[in-house]
This record gives sequence, C-alpha cells and structure tokens, in this order.
Amino acid sequence: MALLVGTQRSELVRASSPAADAMPVAKAALFSKQHAALVKARQHPFPKTNPADFKPPASATPAAPTVGLIVTEQSPLPAMQFLPNHMWTVPLKGKTWVEVWTGEQEIPKVQAAVYVMTFVRVANGQFRDTLVGLFLAPTSASTLVPVGWSGTTLRLNTSSGQSLSFNAATDTFSGT
Repeated sequence: MALLVGTQRSELVRASSPAADAMPVAKAALFSKQHAALVKARQHPFPKTNPADFKPPASATPAAPTVGLIVTEQSPLPAMQFLPNHMWTVPLKGKTWVEVWTGEQEIPKVQAAVYVMTFVRVANGQFRDTLVGLFLAPTSASTLVPVGWSGTTLRLNTSSGQSLSFNAATDTFSGT
C-alpha cells in the first residue's frame, strides 16, 4: 500500500514500506500521518530567527568580594614558586580591594611570605586585578599562618612561633 501525504504539491511524500503495505487502512493512515510529521520536522532542524532580534543575555554584575580569611592551597602563582595556606580579602579604599595569600616562598629557598594582589571595580562592574608583589617575612621561619585582622592589618604567626603583622595598605611587615 502506498499513500501520498501532504496538502501542497511540494509536500507530497510517498509513505510506503512493506510494513505499511500489510497494515489495515486505519493503521496505514496513522503511519502516513506520523511519517509526514517526521518529514516536516526534518525540513527545519533549527528555528528560524531574525539576526536583528538577537540580544545577548544580560550579564550579572559580580558581587563584591567577601571580607575575611579562607583556607586555600591555591593562588595565582605556581605551587613550585609559592605555596599558600590562607587567603585574606579586605577593602582598601573606594572600589579597591586587596587579596593577601599567606604561606611560603619555595624558590630559591623556603621562606615565609605573602603574595598580594589588588582588585579595582571598573566601569562595567568587572574587577581589574593588579599584582602588587611577593613579600618575604623578616624572619627565618618557613611559613605564615594568619590568626586575625584589624582594618587593613593582618596578624600572623610564623612556624617558629614569632608574631608578625602585615599591613595591606603599605605592604609592610612589623613584629608585634
């Protein structure tokens, strides 16, 4: 049995198969209808859109960084150069934030250090980051662990038991 499906001359399709030929007329009509729907669906695999109607999705404005300490073993520097144990984030002034990673410098020798970056919110709401530097602690200790902060000053303990503080506004260490 062969059936022609479609309403316009361009849509006429011969829906024939050995299974359809052996079917009752009602079932063959259903088969032809389903086959016609498949043929029509395959003609336009993607919805037609007008390029003038396309609008890129609105991007969300990033939230301000969270103030405080987090435990982390990742920093922007490779682990063979600097091995962090904590990251501290604090606002400096206006739209400027500072992130301080505490830990140890690995090359050329193991020594306590902090790695500092600043972030400034720019006009589009994004942040522009700037490397401030890697600062070695004035001690022979191998690592630094933060114990608290006040304003822009981070209080630290060294692996040798010494207490230090790091001022993120001036990028300087002081013993306490």
